Amino acid sequence: VTVGFWHWLSDRFSNKGLLSVYVLTALAVTIYTKKDTVFTSNYLNSLKDIPPLFLQSSNKLEKDILEFEKAVNGSFNSFIYLIKKYGEYKLNTITFRLKHEQLPISATFFESQDHQVNYLKNGKKRQSLNSQDFEKLVSIIY
Repeated sequence: VTVGFWHWLSDRFSNKGLLSVYVLTALAVTIYTKKDTVFTSNYLNSLKDIPPLFLQSSNKLEKDILEFEKAVNGSFNSFIYLIKKYGEYKLNTITFRLKHEQLPISATFFESQDHQVNYLKNGKKRQSLNSQDFEKLVSIIY
């Protein structure tokens, strides 16, 4: 039995060689990667071999991982970089902590200007924060 899962990460990454298709069989795992317009087969021993393919595929992805780590450690500039890239859409949820709030905030539809960030909390209430309010990034779901 063979099961195929099409998984396009995004238009901006699909031509950079990131994972495009999983094909799982009872005997093997085959990963197809795409670089420009050419697909390449990668035969893997286990599903644990998949994450390194992500890291090898794109310098942009590596930069995002580094920026994510910085934002988790409290870098407001890294937070701004990530919300500009991932925070403009309703389906992408970014969770962060503010210094004066006990619980993390999950929000969508981010906009930033200078050191001011506006966002939609709970899908209906527009709020804002500035660099002094920001404590750290918790997660990005996209």
